Amino acid sequence: MAKGTNFESEKPNGVNYASYGGGTHIFIMGVGLQTTAELNRVLLTSDQLNTTVAAPPLSEEDVFNSHPQLGAIAYRLPSISNLFQLPGDMFDHFSTLTFYVSVQSGQDILTCASNALNNCRVIFR
Repeated sequence: MAKGTNFESEKPNGVNYASYGGGTHIFIMGVGLQTTAELNRVLLTSDQLNTTVAAPPLSEEDVFNSHPQLGAIAYRLPSISNLFQLPGDMFDHFSTLTFYVSVQSGQDILTCASNALNNCRVIFR
């Protein structure tokens, strides 16, 4: 079986189990990304918190593992406390926090198509 055929039947459905402590690797696929990986900014939008937060910049490892010219960004999710620059216990009353990933590429905000929103969903637990 060819390497690519193992994944043909898999449907992306976001990340259902990201740790509040951060460290979960995600891969963002899209068209219109800046060809220099670090010029793409990951944005996380939460309907629960009614906010969009600019995530920390791509790390050196993220940049190395990204191929934006081929439409791929690698990113390690930050902890919730690092994302909001608040103590972690501020979020203790949430059993989960759901975010939708988008990318700021220059002046453009690249989002998931409305029929594929679950592909861009990250649920912190």
